[in-house]
Amino acid sequence: MFKVASLHSTLLASTTVLALAALVCAPAPAGTLLPAAATQPAGNTVPGDLTAENIILVYMGGIRETECLDAPDFGECPHLGNDLMPLGVWYPNFYNMGRTGEQAGRCTVSCGTRIGMRGGPNSPDYPTLIEQWRALTGAPKDEAWVIGSDQQYSADDSHHPLYAGRDLGPHLETGYTDEEATTRMLQVIQEYQPRIAILTLEGPDEAAQYSAHPWEDYLHNIGVADRLAWEVEKTVREMPDYGQKTAIFYIDYHGRHDDDHGGFEWHGDFCKGCRDITFVATGPDFPAGAIRTQQAEQIDLHATLAAMLNVPVPRSNGRILEEMFLPGLAPRPATGTARRPEQQAPAKPGVQASAPLYTSAGNSRFPDVHRVGPDYFAAWSEARSGFDGNAWDILLSHSTDAGASWSAPQTVLAANDTLRPWQCTLAGDVDEGLRIGISAAVWEKQVNNFTWTWHIFSFKMPPGSDQIEPLPVASTAYGYVEDRPAVLARDGITLEVHGDSFFRRHSVAWLPDRNHALTWFQAYNWNSFGYPMGLAITADAEGPIALETLRMAETGRLHATRLDGEVWGDLGTIFWNDNQAAIQATVGATGNHVLAAWVDDTQGENQWELRAAYSDNAPKVWSAPITVAPGTGPAWRPDLWVQNAIAAVTWEDYSDGSPQVLLSVSIDGGITWDAPRSVAATNPRLPRVTATPSQAVVVWEEMSGPATDIFVSQIPLQ
Repeated sequence: MFKVASLHSTLLASTTVLALAALVCAPAPAGTLLPAAATQPAGNTVPGDLTAENIILVYMGGIRETECLDAPDFGECPHLGNDLMPLGVWYPNFYNMGRTGEQAGRCTVSCGTRIGMRGGPNSPDYPTLIEQWRALTGAPKDEAWVIGSDQQYSADDSHHPLYAGRDLGPHLETGYTDEEATTRMLQVIQEYQPRIAILTLEGPDEAAQYSAHPWEDYLHNIGVADRLAWEVEKTVREMPDYGQKTAIFYIDYHGRHDDDHGGFEWHGDFCKGCRDITFVATGPDFPAGAIRTQQAEQIDLHATLAAMLNVPVPRSNGRILEEMFLPGLAPRPATGTARRPEQQAPAKPGVQASAPLYTSAGNSRFPDVHRVGPDYFAAWSEARSGFDGNAWDILLSHSTDAGASWSAPQTVLAANDTLRPWQCTLAGDVDEGLRIGISAAVWEKQVNNFTWTWHIFSFKMPPGSDQIEPLPVASTAYGYVEDRPAVLARDGITLEVHGDSFFRRHSVAWLPDRNHALTWFQAYNWNSFGYPMGLAITADAEGPIALETLRMAETGRLHATRLDGEVWGDLGTIFWNDNQAAIQATVGATGNHVLAAWVDDTQGENQWELRAAYSDNAPKVWSAPITVAPGTGPAWRPDLWVQNAIAAVTWEDYSDGSPQVLLSVSIDGGITWDAPRSVAATNPRLPRVTATPSQAVVVWEEMSGPATDIFVSQIPLQ
């Protein structure tokens, strides 16, 4: 039983609940459902008649717009405002909507997801644009350069198993002053004429944070960065041929606190000063002197750069900034996978039959699947058209025939002008009914300002009902929600676990039925950059157990903790190995038997093998790690289902160089696992599994044509 005596039970105003109820009833977008066959237009995979063949990014490091383009006469940036803006396009409403830190902002542009890297001198966990472009085209390293005045730029080399260790990143040179970095970059451009060049100017950021005279030196270094940006523009445009085929983006990775949130000397929260960043683009395909007032953000720049380079980026969550281009020149998203054709692995024999659960007109992403008695439910995020920037609806579909066919989806939570749902998770059983946990950002507009905070929204479908009901809205505003929440429903109570890591590293358990949060661990250290990477929850006979990875630099330490009343217990260690990372935990339990799975690079070389461990005394005592599928891998993103002694785990596997989805089964509580079977082999990602002892149902997202759709497969287990 959950022990939750004395928890707060005050609900939000009834108007909030009514508003959520209205969202539940919003119409779902049209789609093609099972058993109809999927068809997708091929789409234009060539960037039209674009003149620009080369891309240069100039990061003007850590400048508030109040000292730049929002200031009278453009403040300390006269060249940016008076010389560069008349040559190209300015977005006055361009934002960092992820972590407003240096490396995090760089990785958001590089990887196209707001959670590309969680801070610190670590490589991102998602593929980078340079890696994908070089893998697709076979471009040599001399065609991609990153030069900067910071010592720790690793935003363009990822840990992702498809690219790690393949030397597909750029030439990297760091440690310069801003003047030296610009001089060196211009030398590189003139000598190599690279297709991609990234220059980072750190002077403003460093002066604001570490100078003995921060305000004066901050302003001075903004002026230096402004002058150097203008030097880049003039030098490149004077180069015959190259200068006329190059798009240059003058951008930033974060701003600084506004005066109401601590002032210019630091950054890292969700205030307007930190969110609002510079974006000016010049080049042959952009109109001169144009101002685009549409809201845009860093992931949109990633999608736009990928389209300009004709690189497919199925993990990217951004939109192409079509309005930035001259009429008729906006590029379309590229299709396929970011690899050369000769590197494509053929589909393995015995791949399970699959079909589209939902065919999108745009993008359907982040699926989850769950069984409640004889009924199966699938939910996912569906891209919403008609909004500036990134907007998703959460959709839910229902199957009464064990996953063979699915109902038309209904909208659980819809995006609007102030609400942006993100990802969802399903939970529940025959006693509790269905539970739906959703992470969402709330956009609160104010006079000349705004706040962008994260909340957890919770819904239930009572047993025997087909009506979705909202649970109380979280009264706590979180700095940032890591991925999708982990959800558990038991004894009449819903429990959700998520990370809140905006310069404070919290793992939070939320009780939406009681409007109460329980934080079990918090440790943020500027030197070790600790953050959660993978949160999962289950319950054994004694109550809830949560798993998390606390990643410190390149070490991932997998821990478990138990909820006892209103207090979480001590962390028990499942896997802890210096200089090696254990990440992406998933967990399930029956009785007192708890089974966990994760991926780790036990060899310390980004091999990412799938491991499991079991416990009959969680969270303290666990078995030694078990290799689930020897000879496969690298493995990525596992998901686990457990009932009695039977368990099924599915994951992305890159043993053939391109992604496929595998599934392995244990009939002895996770001690041994059978040979994996192939579930999907056509660019599948993010698999999730639910099952009975005789059959598993796996869902995943798959890029087909210009869209990303949700697919499903039924797999006999015995």
